[in-house]
Amino acid sequence: IVKLEEKRLALAEVESLCNQLPYIQQTAALLVPATTAQGRIQLGLVIELNVAGWDWLAEHGKRAMNQQIRHSLTQRFESVLLPRKFRYVSKLPFNVQGKLPLQQLEALFLS
Repeated sequence: IVKLEEKRLALAEVESLCNQLPYIQQTAALLVPATTAQGRIQLGLVIELNVAGWDWLAEHGKRAMNQQIRHSLTQRFESVLLPRKFRYVSKLPFNVQGKLPLQQLEALFLS
């Protein structure tokens, strides 16, 4: 559970709801640090799409995919808690222990 915009948010719940979408294989949710002094911490999603998801992304584009995911999450979360940053990967970067290293996930948003 993290605090975002003075509200509590369970990252595992966000991931679980995203993983139920038909075009998503697996999701990792994290807080992305602000890139400027005036910036805000934002919710980011690293998303591993399935084959249907990659086809949908190629056909409709990243913006439409982002909006589709955000729309699906509006059923459960307030708009201030919705993800603002998205990264699509062919495979989530699990380490040899089977964990997702936070530094590797954060690095996806810095590049």
